[in-house]
Formats: sequence, C-alpha cells, structure tokens
Amino acid sequence: MLDQTQETLPGHALNRLQTALLCSGAGALLLEAIWFRQLGWALGNTVLAGAATLAAFMLGLALGATLCVWLTHRIRHPARGFVLAETLVAVSGALVILLLSVGETTLAGWLQPLLDRHLLLQSLRFWLSVGLLLLPALAMGVGLPLLTCVWGDAPRLGPLLGRLYAANTLGGVLGLVLGECLLIPLLGLPISAAVALLLILASAALVWPLRDLRYEPPRQPVTLAPWTLLLMAAGIGAAMLAIEVVGFRLISLQTAGTTRTLALAVACVLAGLALGSRGAALWTERDPRSTNAISLLAVAAAAAWLSGIGLASLGAHLEHPMARWGLALPGLFLPASLCSGALLTLIAERLRQVNLYNGPATAQLLAANAAGAALGAGLAGSWLLPAQGPANAAIFLALGLVILALVAALARRSKLQLVTPVLGLAVAAMGIRSIPALVDGQVAAAARPYQTVDDSQRVAIEHGRNETLQLLRSDFLGEPNTWRLVTNRYSMSSTARDSERYMSLFAWWSLALQSQPVDSLLISYGLGTTAKALLSDQRLGRVDIVDISPESFSLASQIHNLDPLDDARAQRHVTDGRFYLAAVEAQYDVITGEPPPPRMASVVNLYTRDYFQQMRQRLAPQGVATYWLPVDQLSPASAKAITAAFCDAFEHCFLAAGSHYNWILIAAPAKPAFNDALWDQRSSLYQLRRTGVESPAMLWTGFLADAQQLRDWVGDTPALTDHHPGRLRLRNPDAEELLAYANWASPSEARRRFFASAWVANTLSAEQIQAVAELWDWQPILNGFIHDAPIALIDGLLDTDLITPVLWGLGSGWNEQRIAAMDTLTPDGDAARGQQAFHQGVGSLARREPRKAKMHFLDALAFDVERSRELAVYAACRAGQRDEAERIAGPARFAFRCW
Repeated sequence: MLDQTQETLPGHALNRLQTALLCSGAGALLLEAIWFRQLGWALGNTVLAGAATLAAFMLGLALGATLCVWLTHRIRHPARGFVLAETLVAVSGALVILLLSVGETTLAGWLQPLLDRHLLLQSLRFWLSVGLLLLPALAMGVGLPLLTCVWGDAPRLGPLLGRLYAANTLGGVLGLVLGECLLIPLLGLPISAAVALLLILASAALVWPLRDLRYEPPRQPVTLAPWTLLLMAAGIGAAMLAIEVVGFRLISLQTAGTTRTLALAVACVLAGLALGSRGAALWTERDPRSTNAISLLAVAAAAAWLSGIGLASLGAHLEHPMARWGLALPGLFLPASLCSGALLTLIAERLRQVNLYNGPATAQLLAANAAGAALGAGLAGSWLLPAQGPANAAIFLALGLVILALVAALARRSKLQLVTPVLGLAVAAMGIRSIPALVDGQVAAAARPYQTVDDSQRVAIEHGRNETLQLLRSDFLGEPNTWRLVTNRYSMSSTARDSERYMSLFAWWSLALQSQPVDSLLISYGLGTTAKALLSDQRLGRVDIVDISPESFSLASQIHNLDPLDDARAQRHVTDGRFYLAAVEAQYDVITGEPPPPRMASVVNLYTRDYFQQMRQRLAPQGVATYWLPVDQLSPASAKAITAAFCDAFEHCFLAAGSHYNWILIAAPAKPAFNDALWDQRSSLYQLRRTGVESPAMLWTGFLADAQQLRDWVGDTPALTDHHPGRLRLRNPDAEELLAYANWASPSEARRRFFASAWVANTLSAEQIQAVAELWDWQPILNGFIHDAPIALIDGLLDTDLITPVLWGLGSGWNEQRIAAMDTLTPDGDAARGQQAFHQGVGSLARREPRKAKMHFLDALAFDVERSRELAVYAACRAGQRDEAERIAGPARFAFRCW
C-alpha cells in the first residue's frame, strides 16, 4: 500500500498538514458561526430552530465522511482531493452566505403556511438547513479522512489521527474565539466571512505542494468497522452535542447567556476534544495496549460530566459574575470533552488493530461520530430539555456514557474490563442521587437575587425549550401583590408598578397616536401586561401575540383574574418575532415589542436596522410602532446604535420615558391623529390611571426627544445592523454613563426639547401643549425616581386632581390600596396592622379626604410606622385642624407648619 513517494515524504509534511488542518478548522468554525447567524434571521432563533440547523450541519459532515469511505478506495492523489474539497468549501460557503443575505424573506415565506403547526415547521426548518448547508458541510467532512491517506498505511492510525484531529479542532477553537470576540465585533460579518474563506483557501494552498504524492487504495471491497466501535463513536458524538445544549442551559442560569458566552462554551468543548485527542495520540505511541482502556475512559467521561455539574453548582453560589463564569464554564465542559477527545483517538487506534486501512477507518469513524452528533443535537433541543428538564437530561447523558462503557467492555473481554461495570454502576448511582439536587440548587440560585430584592417566593418552575422559567410572587399583608418572571438568570417581566407603567406605555402611545386602530401585533408576551393594556381598547379587532416560549403563556395565566389570552381578539403564535415578521404578509396598525435584552444570545437580531425595516414593511401607513430601549443595560454607543437603526427605518421617530432607564422608541406617522378616545372608555380608564396616565396630557409628559433631536444625540454613531452586530457592546454602562443618561433625560432638559420641537408643535394644539406644561413637574415620581416624596411635592400634587402620583410618591400603589381596603384582611402582627393603616391613610389623602387620612396615620403612628407622624400632621393641616396638627407634632419639627 505504501508508494515510493510516501517513503521519501519529508519530515516536515506532518507539520504542514497539521497547519493546513488548523487553518481549515478555523475557517470552518468561523463560517459556521456566520451561517448560524444568517439562518437565525430566516428560520428563527429558537432553540428548536438552532438545534435543527446544528443537526443539519452535522448530518452534512456525516455524509461527507461516508462519501469518503468510497473515495478512499478509489482516489490515488489524496492531497489533490483535499485541495479540491477545501476549494469546494470556499466556493459553496460563499454562495450560502450570499443566498442567505438576500433570501431571508423568501425562506420565511415558504414556511408561513406552517407557522402554527410546530412539528411540520420544525421538520421543514431541518430540511431547508440540510439543503443550504449540505454541499459545504459535505466537503468539510471529506477533508480529514483524505489526509490520513497521504502516508498510506505506514503509521499507526491512533497517533496520526490524534495529531490531525487535534490540529483541526484547535483551529476550530481559534476560529470561533477570534471570530466572536474580535473579527465579528470589530469588522462585521462580510469581512469575517472573507477571512474565513481565506483561511480555507490557505489550507488548500498548504497541502498543494504534496499534490503528487500517490496512494495505492485497498484492492479488497469496503470492510465495515466493528459495530461496537462505530456505536461508541456515534455515542460520543451524540453525548458531546447534547452536553453542549444542556450545559449551555446550566451556564445561562449563572451568567448572561450572550452570544459570546455560547461561543466560549463551544470553544471549551473543542479545546477539550483537541487536548484529549493530542494526549491520547502520545499515549498510543508509547503503549499499544492503550486501547484496552476504552471502556474505562467512557466511565471517566461520565464521571467528568458529573464532576462538571458539581463545579457549575459550586460556581452558582459565588457572588461575582466573573468568578461564576470562570469556574462554571470550563468546569462544566472541559473534563467531559477531554475524555471524549481521547476516546475518539483510542477508537481509531483500535480500528487499525482490526486490520482496517487508515483512510476507510478514519472515514467510518468520523461519519459515525458526526451522525451521532446530529442525532444528539436534534434530540437534546427538541425533546430532552423541554420534556425532561435539565436535571433529568443531565442524568440521561451520564447514563448514556455509562452504557457506552458497558458496550465497550463487552466487546473487549479482558480482566481489565471487569472493573468497568462496577465503576460504571457507581457513577450511575452517584449521578441519579446527586444531579437533581445540584441542578435544582443552580435553578434556585438564579432566582435568589430577585427573591432578596422583592422578598418573594417561588411559586412555579417550568423547564421550557428555550429557557428555564421561574414565577416569583411578592406578598403584601399576606396577599399576592406583584409577580416576577425570571428566565434563566434574567428578570424577563414583572408586574411591579414601575414595570407595569413602562410596559403599558408601549400600548398607550401606540393607541393614542391614531384615530382607529384595528389590528395589533405584540412581540414578546412576558406576564401579559402590554397585552392587557392593548386589549383594554375596544377599538382593536385583533391582537396577534408572538413569543418563543409557550411556557410564558401558561405561567402568566396563573396571575390574572381575567387572562388576556381568553379574549377572543387575542391570537397567540409560538415562534420567533423576526421570523414571524418575515413570514406573514399582514399589515398592522400597532406593532409593539419588548424582546429580551439585546445582549443575550441571538437577540441582537431583534434590534438591528434590518429588523426594524421588516417592522416598517408590516406597519400600516398611519400605524404606530413602539420598542423597548433599556439604556441601563447598554453603553451609550450601543444605545445610540440601536436608536440610529430605529430612526433609519422610521423617519418620524421619537423617544419617550417609561420608568427609570426603560425608554421607549416610537415610530409615528408624519402627522399623528392624536386623540383622547382611550380616556373615554371605561375598559381602559382604570388601566391608564394605574399606570400614571390619568389624562392625555400626562402621556406627553414622558416625551424625551423628537427625530431631529435624537439624530443630534446619536451624532455620527453608526446604526446597528445584521452585518455589524459588534456595534452592540457587551457591557453595562458605568456610573458616569448612567449619570449622563439621567442628565440628558432630566425633566428640565426633556421639557426644553418638548417646547423646542417643531414636530410636537405640528401634532398638538397650543391648549394641549399648555396642559402638558402644567403637569411636567410630576414626571420624576411617575418615572420611578422618587418613592419618598417631600411634603412640598405632595402638597402641590393635592392641588391637582391626580391620584396615582400621590400614591407612588408616598410609597403606595393601586395594588396596596386594594389589599389594604379588603374587608377580609386579617393582618398578622403589629407591623402588618401598622402598614395597613399607613396605606389606608395614603389612599385617603390621594382621594382628598384629609380627615380620614389623619385618623389612619394616627393608627399607623401607634405602630411606629415611618413618616406616619409627619403625614398625620400634614393631613390635619390640610383638614384645617391647626390645633390638632400642633398636638400631633409635639416636639417634632418638620419643614412645614400650619399653626
């Protein structure tokens, strides 16, 4: 089998091929990262869509390796075959990028008839991904097996494949890390794609000098490898891809689930595979009997996965995010992937020992491994996680690795293999016993910061397809008061008054700026606050609600007396918001969205100019769109890049305050038909009052800047686009930047811009502008920056007919008022009775009933409730009871007096 040219092969040839495979792996993983982003635009960014894309890619690799089984029996110049395969990867990869750049709407349109038929939709997503990625993935799968033929069958396969596989996988690590951390953020997708293609062509150029090396293929028919070894290879592939899917869920419970975190998690897996493979290559060189340890190494992989979960659980209880990340990420992925990489090399050496030739053996091994990986990715994303939850999924993976060890032990009968069942059963028993507690501890740790802030308790947990959801309830006087939805480690939605205000404002602005809204689209449901506000307007005839999480709908239904989804006008769609916009052809009078934070994995696609242009296409000519801009989670450059993207898509954009640093981007017609129909409907009036929008003028006090003023603020900051996702910086603003936000949006600056705005003057009458001016001073209370208002501010408020700012300014709200007034309430203890009396006093004061308020505050004073004496004195003054006010005040001194 060994041609004369191989006998004289230069010593540096192995280094040349390793370098070529390093470049090939780097280019391939960088290309894969770009394809996955582009496929996310067209097919959606749900876990199911991502799993389908990943499974399709791995299936292409498997088919390529399978094709190579046939090629290694016929090809005579393997280096030329490798060069041809890499050239095909570059050409077909570039074509896929170009096709996905222009075909997003077309692909989504093909899937539109299956929008609400999830099983068929998932199947078609998979086959579309296969069709798009088949040719480049197939060509990628051919390369490595061909290079093992360069030496004929002279070297042992284990050391050779170990080195080549390690180089290829290490290249994948470099390509992924450099791509996600440097190239894509700084240079964008087009230049990153060019770099990927150059790396792949460089790998072909490195191998080209070896093009004349001849290889004499085996003359006998294709011999299949032992089924046990192929099963082991497939099982390793399935386990590692499933570990990536399940492990990323566990990591997301501890750190921000950003695209960079996902890339580093995959890089940890690839690095472990490379190191394990390289280490096993050295082992097999020194000890030919190393293949006897295959079964024990499989047990070690199961134990490593178990120890990784333990390390991740330990990291979940660390305070600093970087400490959690630094322990959990490598701890969870590296140990198991090290064992898996070593296993693949040992199996390759075992195949050579059963007299299989290098090329066919490598092709069969990698085909089985990639096919298993495709199955593992698909099953983990579509069934294992959503049906079983992360704890049971982790147990199944550990048991699967133990079963593989038992299969290997049965196939290789020796005294050493007798130890395998004992150790395997011990690891399995330990996993079944410990994994549920370890995972449950991580889930609990994810919610604990919010429980501490809210003094809340967990009432429900759902392990969904895309995230783990926890519903928290905060009580007041023993009654349910507010709710919070935590997804992974992020607070996705809340019904606290600040959150209820800005989420409702998405609806109020959209509905108030047009005369007859009919069709509405809501992207992201959360706990249903925005949906409830939209449905309170009887003018709307349809509300389409899009959310990727069916669990959000079920959990939210637990908190509503009247579930918004029970309204016949509400139609829910479980899919990705961007995919929905690209797939449907309907136009909407209202489009509003509060997607997850833009820094989370794949969510940047919902904040780009390309996405906002899709919204523009679905918005009726006189329609209004509103969108969330959480500046407390964005650096100024990121906030300006999103604002520039929005205003590029919508010429007549403006910005409004929600609460705290939750701002609202609004797209309006050139001449909005502002009207007060909302305030004439009983169904919406209560919701408006609850959220501090008691009159049309109160809505406009949230104005921050019009289109021209926003463009002045944005300056020359480039817009966030699909091709330049790195313009979104993965960091929160520092203290100085938060202060700059606060100063720019301060009531005085916002008021100045309001009166200077030509767009406002063109939209509102002089009387309406004057009404807004008279109410502007109460904006800090409504925006959530004042929860303990001084008496001077409350005194000015009581000279108006406003209720909500009085409640909020004194630390109360509509929920607290409802609970404190309950006839059946039986407060537990003096502190609870004092709180009930205090909130009753605040309510009486807000209703301009100072005598009643004084009596309630005196009751609260008996229980030493803070500010009760001050407010009792003030209420007596408001009631004209000067002597009573002086008596209550006693020796205390206040900033006011009426006697």
